[in-house]
Amino acid sequence: MKRLRDWRAADHEGLLDIWQESWQFTMPDIDFAVRRPGFSDYLRGLIAGGAHCRVAEAEGLAGFYTLDDAGYLDQIAVARTHWGNGTGQLLIEDAKALSAGLIDLKVNQANHRAIRFYERLGFQRMGADVNPVSMLPLWRYRWLGQNSATGP
Repeated sequence: MKRLRDWRAADHEGLLDIWQESWQFTMPDIDFAVRRPGFSDYLRGLIAGGAHCRVAEAEGLAGFYTLDDAGYLDQIAVARTHWGNGTGQLLIEDAKALSAGLIDLKVNQANHRAIRFYERLGFQRMGADVNPVSMLPLWRYRWLGQNSATGP
């Protein structure tokens, strides 16, 4: 049985493991082990800056996301052993409930699996962007809740 809860400091290394494993599989040409220390600091900074970090558990850590008060979903990662079993959708639905009716995110244009996932959950493509670290092309996506007064 899956459950969601707020991040705890003891989760940090496990969340890094999930992030590294899922991204390494998704984008095998990039060495995410090298990027792990920087991401560790980045994740700590997001949380210290007030971003919500929610964790899915199912016999251990299954995934997580970060969402700031402006509705930007900066990170979402699901352990590969939990791909396709509803964990990602559970995380997104939780983020939707936590948001003020608006969620923005960016996704690599080559990540077709994630693009299908977001579109299936009601996110609309808003335009193109570029990742400043990898220089890879991104798509910007937005979800507007039914009660949101914020337009595209």
